[in-house]
Amino acid sequence: MKKLPPQTKLVLDVLKLLHEEKVLDHVLLVGSWCMFFYKDLFPKKEFSALRTRDMDFLVPLPCQLKSDVDIQPLLEKLGFLVEFHSDGSMSFDHPELMIDFLVPEKGPPKDKPVNIKQLHIKAQALRFMDILLTDPVQIKYQGITMLAPHPVRFGFHKVLISTRRQKKDKAQNDLSQGVDILSICHHVPTYKDSMKTIFESFHKNQRKVIESTLNKINRSDLL
Repeated sequence: MKKLPPQTKLVLDVLKLLHEEKVLDHVLLVGSWCMFFYKDLFPKKEFSALRTRDMDFLVPLPCQLKSDVDIQPLLEKLGFLVEFHSDGSMSFDHPELMIDFLVPEKGPPKDKPVNIKQLHIKAQALRFMDILLTDPVQIKYQGITMLAPHPVRFGFHKVLISTRRQKKDKAQNDLSQGVDILSICHHVPTYKDSMKTIFESFHKNQRKVIESTLNKINRSDLL
């Protein structure tokens, strides 16, 4: 078997730990690392190279995890150190990877983190994350079973949040990933058939932003 890059091996080690503790039954892998694992859903499609330190997990609220899993000592076994942000939320830092646990933000913006008692973490609440919770897909990779956002929802979400990024490189990265996965879905009948329905399920203001953004790069064919 081909030797994995250190970062990819670490990602799999993290997922294996969370899989063994049943955490992956109740949280979604979100963010750019989904692109790596979507290859399992689309084995004949080409994906762009992935370059990111960020590994994000989305925790639906209320958290349905029945057992108590202390995330910090688990990740410390792999060399991660906990970092606290100014709002009190936590990240887990490693030279190869930065892990964040996120929750959907509802109502007025929150300046305090959300306490996830079952995981012993304080998670950051972010807008639009609820989009990713509907119809998640199950991915199996090297004995690890995980949940990830529906690829079409992931793609439209990436296009949407690209317009809110302050850094141009991150905005471009989000837009590129969104277009990449939507383009792949567009050529797979099972997913293509769902694209219109999923797009129309978004709030009208979100649809306007997505449509405008795709029109600017001449990719209205993805709507």
